[in-house]
Amino acid sequence: MSMGAIVTVHYVIPDEAVNKVLGDLAKEHIDTINEFFKIDGVLDDCGREDFVNNELDWSRDHAGDGLFEDDSYGEEAEKMFKKLCEQRNKIHEEFKKATGLSLYLVYNDPDDSYDEVDGFAWAIDFGSLFQRTPKYKEFVKKYKAEASWSQVVKFG
Repeated sequence: MSMGAIVTVHYVIPDEAVNKVLGDLAKEHIDTINEFFKIDGVLDDCGREDFVNNELDWSRDHAGDGLFEDDSYGEEAEKMFKKLCEQRNKIHEEFKKATGLSLYLVYNDPDDSYDEVDGFAWAIDFGSLFQRTPKYKEFVKKYKAEASWSQVVKFG
C-alpha cells in the first residue's frame, strides 16, 4: 500500500526575533489559539495543523467559513475566532510596517518525524524574501511565461 507525502517549505524565523518586533502580541495570539482549542469539540473537528495552516490563513477573505456553518461551537467560539482573526491581522500589519516583510504562522504536529518544526512557528512569506533577477525578467518578457510555486506529491 502506498502512502502520500507532501513536503512544504517555510522560511522559519526564531520566536525571539518576532517578539523583538511585535512584543507580546505573537505570544498572546498562540495563547488564544490554545484557549480556542479547549472549547468542546473544536479540536475533534479541526486539528491544530489544519486550523492554523488553513482556517486562519493570512490570505483568506473568508477565514473560518466552513468552521462555523452549523453553529455547533456556540457564541464563545465564534467570538474567540473573531479575536484570533483580529490578532492575526494586527500581527501581519505590525510586522509588515516594522520590517517590510510578510509574516505568517504555521503549525506542525510535534509527533511527526523527518521535519524541523515542532508545534507553532513563525515564517516569512517567500514573496517577501526573493526578487526576480534581470535574467528571469528577460525570460518572462521573451517567452511570456511565469514560473510558479508547486507542490509535488510522491507516493511510495
